Amino acid sequence: MLQLLHYLNRQETTRCAFVFILILVQVWLELKLPDYMADITILVETPDSPLMDIVRQGAYMLLCAACAALAFLLTAYLAARVAAGLSRTLRRTVYEKTLHFSQKELQQIGEEIAGLFQDRIVCSECVNAVAAGLEDLSRRFRKVFVE
Repeated sequence: MLQLLHYLNRQETTRCAFVFILILVQVWLELKLPDYMADITILVETPDSPLMDIVRQGAYMLLCAACAALAFLLTAYLAARVAAGLSRTLRRTVYEKTLHFSQKELQQIGEEIAGLFQDRIVCSECVNAVAAGLEDLSRRFRKVFVE
């Protein structure tokens, strides 16, 4: 699996770094939500607290939740782009590998060509695993830090 990282180009590597940063931002924002809830609870229980303060804390909490949702969407988008780019690179590599075979070699290594076509299927599975891994990483970070 780590050998697949060799096929990531600079842009995809940068996207992976942004995914990691966005996951951290998501976790931080989700950890801020209970703080806003606590502030709202204190303001509601405090006599003579201005309604505007309660509304302000509620607005901050909603803004925080919206930003966490936006970070999640960006994470999913960037992870999908990384997976698509990796898939394109792997397919191109397999295709170029098959183009360099002569007719004689094609006849001699029929089984290996079948293996190459099987590699294409494996590439697709690997790309799906990378996308699922990035999504799982997001879930694990949230589970560890939020719960």
